[in-house]
Amino acid sequence: MDYILVLGCGDIGSAVAHQLKTNGCQVIISDNRFPAHARCEMGFVNAFYDDACILDGIKATYVDAPQFQRNAAVLTCSIDVMHIMSIAKPKVVIDARMSKRLIATPPAWWSFGAKPLLIGLGPGFTIAQNCDFAIETARGEFLGAEVLGSTKVLDGDPLTVHGLSRERIVYSPSAGVWHTALNVGDTVSKGDVIGYLDAEPIRAPASGTLRGISRDTAHVRMNQKIIEVDPSHQLKRTGIGERPLKVAIGVIDALKKRYVL
Repeated sequence: MDYILVLGCGDIGSAVAHQLKTNGCQVIISDNRFPAHARCEMGFVNAFYDDACILDGIKATYVDAPQFQRNAAVLTCSIDVMHIMSIAKPKVVIDARMSKRLIATPPAWWSFGAKPLLIGLGPGFTIAQNCDFAIETARGEFLGAEVLGSTKVLDGDPLTVHGLSRERIVYSPSAGVWHTALNVGDTVSKGDVIGYLDAEPIRAPASGTLRGISRDTAHVRMNQKIIEVDPSHQLKRTGIGERPLKVAIGVIDALKKRYVL
């Protein structure tokens, strides 16, 4: 049984897993036990908290033991990646952790051109140095395209909505455990206390609808996005987004070109 392992259950990693499953693949997603991805309704994040969730018609279930078998659902887990590698023996590993400013360190098991194939998504990937091939995730004409050398470095601000860009986002001031009673879709006013990072109150940066908010009890890294406010009340906040879908289609096309799918 051939598996594909996706690292990261954010909106892009989840879109990739969704498209792989749609194409008949057996898919495993690995992430932290309590992931803090803010756009939790646009990915498979909720499976880590609720044991199962459905994203655009595809179900994901959480497994806490390394017993992988053919399953109609996407499998999500927090098992050590090397343990997954030794048991599931995936033919492809897709790094969708979107580390942004970090150069991805090639894993010990990887060798360029050997199995499993390693695909890099997001900034920090260079072909033959830390991946077999990479897909561009930056907005623009090359979004979803297979790159020839390196993916673009992080060089832009978040999407501007009603004149607000970074001003509508909250990045965690420290690492800690996040607590909130609010959910995606709730309406907030600028200055409202949205939740607490450990004991520190975190306030809404702008007025609008919560497009993204980390789940209660999420384990947060320093400078991680935990709140995204949509001042227009109109941005998509559930289901697979346009940008993640384009990246996912790029992954599928690249795998088909190599006769992996």
